[in-house]
Amino acid sequence: MQWKPQWPQRLSWFALAAALFLLLAAVPIGSLALNSIRSWSGIAVPVSYLGLAMLLVGCSAGLFDRAGFRFVSRSALRHVHFESGPAVTIASPRLSNILLLVIMSGLFVCAALSVLSWFMGWSSLIPAGGAGWFGAVLSGVGAITAMLILLFVVLTQVRVTLRLTADGVEIEEKRDAPFWHRRSGARACWDRIEEVIPDSIAYGYGFAPLAVPIVDLRVAEGAEVHGPSWAFKNGNYRVALHLLPMEPNMLFAVLQHLHMHPESRQLLREESFREMCQLPALRARWKESAADDR
Repeated sequence: MQWKPQWPQRLSWFALAAALFLLLAAVPIGSLALNSIRSWSGIAVPVSYLGLAMLLVGCSAGLFDRAGFRFVSRSALRHVHFESGPAVTIASPRLSNILLLVIMSGLFVCAALSVLSWFMGWSSLIPAGGAGWFGAVLSGVGAITAMLILLFVVLTQVRVTLRLTADGVEIEEKRDAPFWHRRSGARACWDRIEEVIPDSIAYGYGFAPLAVPIVDLRVAEGAEVHGPSWAFKNGNYRVALHLLPMEPNMLFAVLQHLHMHPESRQLLREESFREMCQLPALRARWKESAADDR
């Protein structure tokens, strides 16, 4: 099985430079927090510095991901569970928004202490030192917004499970949020899957939309499919590859290979399946992407 990336993993120098800048900026702020703890001028000052450092580190980690450093490790089978038969289960972790939790926690700490510093008359806190009542109002709005987002992220769980067997494919996606619950799933034999189609969905984040990889399974009559219109449309069931803890290009290649080669379905527990999931080195993926852009 050859490595043919449908979604190239590009190296973004701008995102890399921004990530390094934020990471380096977090170092002196973290040292200020440690010095404040040693001098012990109160709990508010070191906590404020710590919250700002958390915010910068979280944003830096997100930019490293956007810069092309996703799936740095070559181990592609860390989240693959082999069962007692020709079956493999790939499940996403329950806490898939740890990065957003760190960012929102740091933002909430900074904004809340800014309001507290204005109310108590402190001038030693960086976020709102002498900012006045207008800055305190803005910080209060930011603290409330960050707290609401933080609660929403904590209470929201997204769980995607993909099970590959010798007979077919089983997919289940659960989205549990405070105000809505969505379920979708598909169960189809290999002979009921007509085609495995690569696709992508664009999510807008301000001026930088992010295209996430998905796979459309075109199923025939007789397949068990349920879910809303975004999950099952025009006879295609969409698998959100970006939610699964496996490299999207590799997972698509495995699905396509199992669909086109029936003899490989009995080897899911064998060494040959592990060889199919061998991920190229990160530098090789960048070179492949650069070659495709020419």
